Amino acid sequence: MGYELARLSALIGLVLAALLGAVAVASPAMSPGHLPIQVGAHVGRESVVVVQGDNLWSISEGHLVVAFERAVDDEEVSPYWRRVIAANSGDLRSGDPDLIYPGEVVLLPATDD
Repeated sequence: MGYELARLSALIGLVLAALLGAVAVASPAMSPGHLPIQVGAHVGRESVVVVQGDNLWSISEGHLVVAFERAVDDEEVSPYWRRVIAANSGDLRSGDPDLIYPGEVVLLPATDD
């Protein structure tokens, strides 16, 4: 419960900072995880807010673990990771899938259950 509260608190801080025009970087007290959200033009598509320490591989792997309700191996993560990159390539602030920033929203394509 404490971890979920830390994630929610970080997300609220980012939303408030965006509304007030300030810059905020959230660092949860526990290891990175992902809070699914619905955002603006992407309503209906699942997405996560990047936290410090995230990368697209860990986001992809974590999403598959939750979706499949089991551990996944690199052979399962790799094709999904490539789909995550493709789904977000035009929206990443850096333009580089190896460089994502806390607060960015990453869209998660549907999984092939």
